[in-house]
Amino acid sequence: MYFILNGTIDIHYKRDPQSLIYLKQGSYFGEVSYLFKLKNKYSYVPRTKQNYSLFSLKNTYLESIFELYPNFKSMLKIRALWRHRYIRRLRKQNERLK
Repeated sequence: MYFILNGTIDIHYKRDPQSLIYLKQGSYFGEVSYLFKLKNKYSYVPRTKQNYSLFSLKNTYLESIFELYPNFKSMLKIRALWRHRYIRRLRKQNERLK
C-alpha cells in the first residue's frame, strides 16, 4: 500500500494514456489489490516528475496494524470496494466514448 506524501498521482487503466482519476497529497493507493488479492490492472503515474514523494508499508506491517485496529481494516475494505467500483465505472465510460 502506498501513501502520497507530496504531489499528485494519475491512475490509468493498463497503458491507456488518458487518466481516469487523480489522487493528491494525503491519499493512498494499492489497498484494493492488497485487501481483495486482485491483480492490479492500473498504472500510477506522477503528474509531474518533480516534487512528489511516496512511502509504502510492507504487508507484514499492514497486518500488524490491522490486528491492532480491526475496525480500521473494515473501514478500509469498504472504501476500497467503493473506489474499485467507481474507477471501473469511469473506465467503462471512457471505453464507450472511444
